[in-house]
Amino acid sequence: MRKSTILNFFLFVAVTSALAWLMLVEANPAKDKLYADFGRWLAKNLLANPEIEAHVEERRLALQRFQAATDDVEAALCAGDLDLAQAVEEILGLWHQEFPEPVGQIAQLEPGDTDQERLARSIVRRIEQNERLRDNQELRNRLQTQLADLLKKAPKTPQRGPIISMA
Repeated sequence: MRKSTILNFFLFVAVTSALAWLMLVEANPAKDKLYADFGRWLAKNLLANPEIEAHVEERRLALQRFQAATDDVEAALCAGDLDLAQAVEEILGLWHQEFPEPVGQIAQLEPGDTDQERLARSIVRRIEQNERLRDNQELRNRLQTQLADLLKKAPKTPQRGPIISMA
């Protein structure tokens, strides 16, 4: 390899690194002012609107009610007063009571064919990740068994065949 090629490569890396440092790390007063101005604009134009403010407050209260109720359902599930299928139905009922949106937003990150399956997986994952509950092996085993039972009973979406038949 020629010396000039190696030198050009290191020069390119140095310049790129310096530019990246300036863009990502160094303070940017223009960007800071833009964000501050946007915050003031947002407060002045949107949040000062009584209709929008009332809607935001209504949504916040609905979210608080939903969270408190789901915490109660999860506590009953952990205590053995509800099984996983009952907890899923309770939480779905609470969702429909508080929010007009489709349920799919509750557990979008979970795999599954139905909202019930995704929500059940989400509940089990939340409990398994809870610092107080993750060491309770009896609870984890019970929930895994109930999840497996729920998955056996759940309707499966039909698998689609090939679009073009090769027959």
